[in-house]
Amino acid sequence: LHEKALYHQPDLTLRDLAAAIGAPPRDVSEAVNGAGAQSFFEFVNLARVAHAQALLLREPQTRILDIAFRSGFNSKSAFNETFKKSAGVTPSEFRRGRDSSQKTGRSAENPAPETS
Repeated sequence: LHEKALYHQPDLTLRDLAAAIGAPPRDVSEAVNGAGAQSFFEFVNLARVAHAQALLLREPQTRILDIAFRSGFNSKSAFNETFKKSAGVTPSEFRRGRDSSQKTGRSAENPAPETS
């Protein structure tokens, strides 16, 4: 998923991932569900959020919507909802929190862990 940055594809399916790694879709689904007790789409969205968090920090002048699309989300609402569910804050709050912590030296929230 990360090696080929497949999560950038907004329409990524379980079959696409399975084909990319050369495994049957059922095996990929079982691995994803068993490893993190999450669905395939939750798994992919965690990777997308982690990527978005990295971009929010690395590219403070880039519009948040552009980061959402580059991270594989196909709508602003899906991005905001998924980001907040995963990170506990909105993308704007995440970016502001990082800016504040860098200026004051306080720690801010850590980005979502990369999944593989």
